[in-house]
Amino acid sequence: MSYNTPEFNPYSNPSQSAGAPSHPPQKSGMSKPLIIISITVGVCLTGLLVCCGGCAFIGYLGIGMTSDEIADTLRHNPVILEYIGEIESFEYQFVDSTNIEDYDIEVYAVKGTKGSGEIVVKYTTDFDENVNIEWAELTTSSGEKHVVTGAPEPY
Repeated sequence: MSYNTPEFNPYSNPSQSAGAPSHPPQKSGMSKPLIIISITVGVCLTGLLVCCGGCAFIGYLGIGMTSDEIADTLRHNPVILEYIGEIESFEYQFVDSTNIEDYDIEVYAVKGTKGSGEIVVKYTTDFDENVNIEWAELTTSSGEKHVVTGAPEPY
């Protein structure tokens, strides 16, 4: 009895059938420089997002603290109580405030139990970060203007 066994070839790939052409293994995925560039760009974009987002968040907190302090100062003002009533919301108006050249003047939308309107406030802060209102002017939703405190300047 004779067995027909193929000769052993240490360089052959056992998964290939006999007589099939051998191909070099294919590389899969991206090249090494492309991977490095992709990782570098990803890290830079993440850093930029964290940095800018952090600055925006800190600015938002600062505006919120100033808004709260101004609202608390004006809450019991007789003009506010007469035309707006008890303050329910007091929101910083970014676009309107940036349209005014004086950085110490800010615009707030105010809504209360009697009505709503817009308050333009000029303030300063002292070394202890306390807000000191120099003047404030209320414009009601019907367009009436009322001096809340101080002597409003043209803005």
